[in-house]
Amino acid sequence: GKLVHHAISHDAANTVYFHTNDQKAVAQINMMNARVSYTRLVQFDAAEHTFVKTVDRKHYLRNTIIKSVPLSPLQKARANAYIAQGQFHEATRLLSPRQGLILRLSQSNKSLTDIVHSFEPVDVNIQTAWFMLSDAGFFD
Repeated sequence: GKLVHHAISHDAANTVYFHTNDQKAVAQINMMNARVSYTRLVQFDAAEHTFVKTVDRKHYLRNTIIKSVPLSPLQKARANAYIAQGQFHEATRLLSPRQGLILRLSQSNKSLTDIVHSFEPVDVNIQTAWFMLSDAGFFD
């Protein structure tokens, strides 16, 4: 209950999974109290879901082209969650205009792609990634 309440009230839960009707009711109350309507409630059925339990918190993000874009920690977490749910388009909507430009340029220009792939922006903090791209000539 407390984790769900905290996540919903801080706009950090786009989906809440529940096993029992009691858990669903608690989540609904938390959503009402936080005045949120966009959080989805999903009955969790282990037979239907194939989540990867891993120590790599960026597992899904790392397997997409968004890994080449400098992201804030919150953007990394949300993008990874969207991608895990098969919602790649939603993950790209988290990007700023400049981040979107980096994504498009890294896809279309071979020399820029090489710059981006010379390190993994997803593995460093956003400031370091921006400086590394700048030093490598990405913005020239």
